[in-house]
Amino acid sequence: MFDLVIKVGNQPGGPDGGWVDGMPVTICPTGTAYSAKMKQAFAIITLPDAMLLDVQAALEPHREGDTLTHIRSGYFDLSELETALGVPGLVADWRGFEVGVEPQDGSGLDASYIHASHGHEWPDVPDLNAITAGPCTIGLGGSGVNYINWVAFLADIGSLTGDIYADQVADTTGEGFGGFKSLFLNGHVLTCTCSASHGGDPTAGYKSTVTTSGALLAFNCIVAAGIVEIEKLRVVYAAPSGGYGIIHFLVGTASTVMVHDNIIEGDSNSYSMVGIQVQGSSAGPNVQVWNNEVFKIGNFVGVGIGINVLATSIGTYRIENNTVHDIGQFGFSVEGGAYFNNCAVACSAERACLDGGVAQ
Repeated sequence: MFDLVIKVGNQPGGPDGGWVDGMPVTICPTGTAYSAKMKQAFAIITLPDAMLLDVQAALEPHREGDTLTHIRSGYFDLSELETALGVPGLVADWRGFEVGVEPQDGSGLDASYIHASHGHEWPDVPDLNAITAGPCTIGLGGSGVNYINWVAFLADIGSLTGDIYADQVADTTGEGFGGFKSLFLNGHVLTCTCSASHGGDPTAGYKSTVTTSGALLAFNCIVAAGIVEIEKLRVVYAAPSGGYGIIHFLVGTASTVMVHDNIIEGDSNSYSMVGIQVQGSSAGPNVQVWNNEVFKIGNFVGVGIGINVLATSIGTYRIENNTVHDIGQFGFSVEGGAYFNNCAVACSAERACLDGGVAQ
């Protein structure tokens, strides 16, 4: 048996830029202690092990060619689940404002309850319990921690009405998603940090383990500029296939993006990976990437990039004091911007290290 966390209500930007009603969010061990926030924001169902492979497939994104159309390839019809579980009024409780519903016993369900996201017409269902401002905590720390992992936090972010400060206070697992979470910053600040920092030791501090192919944090800053800061996280990649940007940004506004003091351990057996990737735009973003360590990215047949920054002629880009090692291809691939005092070791390509001055 395992628990499945399911999105209730639609995020802004979905379904290609967020989670929408009925989409699976993450898998958790049965018996996990959930916070009041988790029970208010999501539908949580205990499922039989026979459904695990089908649920894992539903957690993958759906693409049409190179275009991502749905952040998850499968979804559940909540009304159908209410009928199958035999709990009248369950959907109304799931959708209610700060109601809080205990995990439901879905041991009698099977894979026929998982439907393909592609081609589905998503109803306009408001998310009444989204986080839009304030502090919150992340981690497998029991019922006193707001979100069980980072992906649950991402699946609950609405359009910001104030600053959000998300603090990791315990290890997490079950992380990862394909695509990008659209951010509506509206001039506010989103901070993702860890209160028990690794202190530069790749074996210390709380860690986040990515088990679904994709990214730990991937944001598309396309609406209403603001500030995003990702700091002091320790990430371990353990998904079955590569993630194109374990921390990944598309910056389509004049937002400020700061990624610093993170440790990212990839999987040297995975194909086509990038540790940190930032793609700028003509909107003129301010991008700063410093004091990160990235290693074991990509395999050794010429793929894998430690830190990849695709700058434009407009905006400010500064990449400084980062260390990458054991990379399948380029330690750094930096197009434009200021590039200072970075170090690459054991990277297979000649352009592994572009120390000092302006990047070529």
